[in-house]
Amino acid sequence: SRTAIRHQRVDGATNVHKVTYPGVVGTVEYDTAVFRTASPSEKMSPTAATTVFRLRSAVRRVPIDSADTVSIGAYVRKSSAYTGSNPRLIQLSNAAIGVLSDTVIATHSAAADTWQLLSGTTAAASEDGVCEFVVECDGSAGAVYTDDWSGS
Repeated sequence: SRTAIRHQRVDGATNVHKVTYPGVVGTVEYDTAVFRTASPSEKMSPTAATTVFRLRSAVRRVPIDSADTVSIGAYVRKSSAYTGSNPRLIQLSNAAIGVLSDTVIATHSAAADTWQLLSGTTAAASEDGVCEFVVECDGSAGAVYTDDWSGS
């Protein structure tokens, strides 16, 4: 697991929360300035993330029945100052439903400062359970934003 410092009501402000991954990865926080349809979005600011230790958004969970699939989507935007690899939508491993390793669902390919829908469909689950999804990024500067998640 990753060591994290979770902040609630930063500077006493309502709905200003963030997670800091000290020394290795960066910060994940709400952002009210950059969003797709309605504030807030989620802003990921990598500070020293590598391809080994990537910065991840909050986990999104979608229930799944045995033999079913999940269609998942999230809008993602990288800033022009972002220095890392293209952000990716990932299904996290869950051996209980037959997902034995983290799986890339989609990779951002749009220009900087452009919202792009990252979406796809999972493999069929081997059991009833929960699918977990994140957007991840790496790098040492700039930001990646996520907004408007959908899943069913």
